Amino acid sequence: MLIKVGVRGERFWCKVRSVRKDGALVAIVDNELLKSPWKVGDEIVVLPEHVLETSDPNDMTFASLLSALGSSEAAMLWREMRLVGGAGVAAKPKTWFVLPDINY
Repeated sequence: MLIKVGVRGERFWCKVRSVRKDGALVAIVDNELLKSPWKVGDEIVVLPEHVLETSDPNDMTFASLLSALGSSEAAMLWREMRLVGGAGVAAKPKTWFVLPDINY
């Protein structure tokens, strides 16, 4: 399972490794971060109140959009679809979306 974490004024995705007996999640950071000290691949412990949304990695919606639209367009449409469906959270005011250009 993937979780979007909100902590230290930053939102980022992590891969859940396990759930502890106290309900905390042991997760692996899956994004480059700007405001937090962790790097991609770092293991962190996440409290449930810091989980903003979840995503099933077996959901092929994003993969289908990616093959049809390309990286940036697929990411933005997938995000909007999740918002409309109630599975996503709205961006904080003044959020900038920075997506890589994979067509180099």
